[in-house]
Amino acid sequence: MLYRQASLSWLVSFALRLGYRNIVLCGVDLNNTDYFYDIDSSYAKRNNLVVPNAGFQDKIHPTENPDKCQANTPISEVLAIMQETLLDKRNINLYVGAKSSALYPAIPLYKW
Repeated sequence: MLYRQASLSWLVSFALRLGYRNIVLCGVDLNNTDYFYDIDSSYAKRNNLVVPNAGFQDKIHPTENPDKCQANTPISEVLAIMQETLLDKRNINLYVGAKSSALYPAIPLYKW
């Protein structure tokens, strides 16, 4: 389940493996389907970069939509399981970078 869900579960697993004590999920909103490169498409055009079309039609990210993800388990639930079974037992803190994230307040806000 961890490795078939989303890039987020991979990234958290990778940070765990590298020995990070604090993991901050920045830019992980999940309330929409925008990516960082969608914000300013003129940058890509000016620099002749090809920006892929994600092709999402829903308002929330597919990894957070139970109808679109594997085993009907949204990434928020996968991260909660990872936090309880892997991170907490190793005293590793998981945070979100902004209150706008769909993962907040279940995952606490990092105090910048």
